[in-house]
Amino acid sequence: MALEALWSNRLRTGLTMLGVIIGIASVIAITSLGQGVQKATEQQLQGLGTNVMLVFPDTPRNSRINLGSTGRGTRLNWEDARAIKEQVTTASAVSAFLQKPNVSVVYGGKNILTTVIGTDLSYPEVKNIYPQSGQFFNQDDLLSSKSVVVLGSKLREQLFEPGANAIGANIRIQGERYIVIGVMESKGAVGRIDQDNQIYIPLTRSEEHVCFLQF
Repeated sequence: MALEALWSNRLRTGLTMLGVIIGIASVIAITSLGQGVQKATEQQLQGLGTNVMLVFPDTPRNSRINLGSTGRGTRLNWEDARAIKEQVTTASAVSAFLQKPNVSVVYGGKNILTTVIGTDLSYPEVKNIYPQSGQFFNQDDLLSSKSVVVLGSKLREQLFEPGANAIGANIRIQGERYIVIGVMESKGAVGRIDQDNQIYIPLTRSEEHVCFLQF
């Protein structure tokens, strides 16, 4: 009787089966999409470095101080960074850095705007990003305030021809000459921040040359 009922209502039966199939396919698609989004989010968080805490200078609420134009106001300094490293005993590494966007970088007739990061030796460990070729700057570069630079992978592609060796090349950052000592591995973008379109110079050099907004 059941088979006869199904056969006599072939159209209704077919539509019901089609609805069930579409429903199952939709659940599978949504589950796959959810897993894909989760994986992409995890990869972005890993790109930031695991277990990372960022500390910024505190600006009082309703403050009218314009750090961008005066460079004044609440600032962090080397003593603050050292205090954090000494007092937060659970921190495996502490890095101080400055950054400034829209800085002019020139090489071989190409002029590109990028973000400059002035930092110290612990930055690669803290941010989980390391040189793919060449090296990051060392203690002597930092103490001597040397004009050396490490390029992000995308910036290296934009400035140099395919296959060209960027290590040892002279580029200009805001009109001053820097020697390329390394190229970072590709890490992609995290949110709106493209980690591959950045350059890295010693923190001591950035304080002397590039006008940064805050420490």
